[in-house]
Amino acid sequence: MALGYARRLRDITTEMLKRNPDSLKVAHDVVNAWSSLGDCHVRLGSTKDITEAENFFRKCVAELQRINAANETEWRSKRDLAVSWMRLADCLMTVEGVEQRKEALMCFQKSSDIFAVLLAASPTSVQAATDSAVAYLRMSECAAENQESQRAAANLSACFGILSQLDKAGCLSDPKLMQLFRMMKSALSKGA
Repeated sequence: MALGYARRLRDITTEMLKRNPDSLKVAHDVVNAWSSLGDCHVRLGSTKDITEAENFFRKCVAELQRINAANETEWRSKRDLAVSWMRLADCLMTVEGVEQRKEALMCFQKSSDIFAVLLAASPTSVQAATDSAVAYLRMSECAAENQESQRAAANLSACFGILSQLDKAGCLSDPKLMQLFRMMKSALSKGA
């Protein structure tokens, strides 16, 4: 049912884009439809579905890059591009192969770079800080799977630094990130 709905949404938004090819809003709606289709295919999980998901996430990245080039000051499109890079990376992590893992790490890096820019532009934004912390965490996990221990440690340290700032400000509210922060803090205090 969700896949059928996502396909219908794609068809409707694609038709709207044909009628309004210069509309960044409609282009963004098409990206959201592709992203929904990618998510549906990831949940289905077969090799064919993962390939379909990867194709949709690649389309999202390409279109969001075009949208961002046309509107460089719009932060929401930049965040959506970072999220799409992360979704593509997550998708690639489900595929066996060294090349896919390396590409996933590159995608996580691109996502992290965008989130870092957004955080630098809005250093008091809890959302920007949380996004950046999650990006560093995901990149650390991917680097560890790629046997890049120094890169993994550096990204985990960056994640911990952001989570520490959020905790100090009383803004660390995500339960999973709170648990991770406590575990990291405990491990560091035992190691000292």
